Amino acid sequence: MSISMMIIIYLFMLSVWDIRKKSLPVSLIILGVMAVFLRFVFRLVICGPSTELIRIVFTALLGALPGLIMTALSYCSDKVGRGDGYVLMITGSFETCTFSACVICLACILLACVSGILLVMKKVTRKTRMAYIPFVAVSYMMLKFYEWSYLRI
Repeated sequence: MSISMMIIIYLFMLSVWDIRKKSLPVSLIILGVMAVFLRFVFRLVICGPSTELIRIVFTALLGALPGLIMTALSYCSDKVGRGDGYVLMITGSFETCTFSACVICLACILLACVSGILLVMKKVTRKTRMAYIPFVAVSYMMLKFYEWSYLRI
């Protein structure tokens, strides 16, 4: 099973929890952080101390940057959940900065479309808080499927 498939499963597990409880379990976030740490250790053993390892670390840090910005926003206002930023940092550390930013943008677009439809149908109000991680999971999956289809051509 590839890393991307494990991340998709991880995001959908968090999505179910986020929809039901309106919060994210700390244990699953710690599990994600441990996965990032184990990936670095695994890469250190395979690559050894070299410039390739430095490139991998900086790519992971840049990939986590959009999630770090979301986490900073969560501390400044309560419009964004802290768990959302942590999950975006975890998933971003496995991807590039561009991919992470695309996931966040696509998730925001999907959230806006769904909330607009729900507003028109009078199912929610303007003040209703919606879970963000399900949209992150769907956008991550959509972008990965697009990437996989592009690579097979």
